[in-house]
Amino acid sequence: MEKVIITKEEAKAIKRLKQFVQSDEILDCRFTGREIGNIFLHGYEVEPEFEVGDWVYDMHHNKVARIDHRGVDDDRVWVDDDELNFSSIVDIRHATQEEIQQEKERRFFNEHGRKPRELKVGDVLVKKMDNFPLVVTEVNAEEITLNLLTCTRSEVKKRCKVLCFAEKRLDVSAE
Repeated sequence: MEKVIITKEEAKAIKRLKQFVQSDEILDCRFTGREIGNIFLHGYEVEPEFEVGDWVYDMHHNKVARIDHRGVDDDRVWVDDDELNFSSIVDIRHATQEEIQQEKERRFFNEHGRKPRELKVGDVLVKKMDNFPLVVTEVNAEEITLNLLTCTRSEVKKRCKVLCFAEKRLDVSAE
């Protein structure tokens, strides 16, 4: 095997690397020289750390939950989901912002006895842009009528948020 020809700058960098590898810092390392070489050649991934309050996605159960006050053990993460209760640490990853938002929305609607984005006649929404109130006057599979304006469900989801569900309104009688 022939020696590789390198520049002076590359030789200095390799010398610094050799000094590091032979230093006391690396002696505490759990990797062999071959493993360190593989790390340099093929890269590495840092193990994620989980803390109380983090949102996680359980890949085995396809669920998003939040790590509760019980925290993280060696092999499991305790979560605030009544069905799940805990997840194996090997089955979870940090949840994405989109997954977190969807779970928060699901929980919000669930607290009010609704499926996610389930709207009913009499619900009061507000436009996200200017907080202008709109009352749901008609609901069908594809469209929702707000006051006199008919919109697609996706438009309503994008532009409005729930201010009050029909069952909680105090300004109308429960007939």
